[in-house]
Amino acid sequence: MRAGDTFKFALATIEKKHLWVVISDPSLDVADPVVIVNLTTYREGMTNPTCVLGPGDHAFVRHPTSVCYEDALDVRNAALEGAADDCAVVLQGPLQPSVLERIRRGAAEPSSRIPEGCRQVLLKQGLLE
Repeated sequence: MRAGDTFKFALATIEKKHLWVVISDPSLDVADPVVIVNLTTYREGMTNPTCVLGPGDHAFVRHPTSVCYEDALDVRNAALEGAADDCAVVLQGPLQPSVLERIRRGAAEPSSRIPEGCRQVLLKQGLLE
């Protein structure tokens, strides 16, 4: 997987029906985990308003959509690639670089509530200021 790649889990449960985005850069350090975040329908007062995407930001996004930083995960890239090879995840097309940059800028905000381990990966890679 590469920075900006998006995917959905093939066997989507309610918790896994969302679009997931790779926001770290696996090419910078293959030993680092890959940081992924999911996108969920934006609901004022209920979802994180730090970074809200809209139609045109990705084909999957059809209405205001929040980046769910608090559910970010750090996973091994080999595991993600294996899941793609096994059809357990389905690629959905990459984000435009400008949209990926907006998501990364949001991850730097205290309001994102991104898990500390994920934040540390992004800092180590020089992706957060």
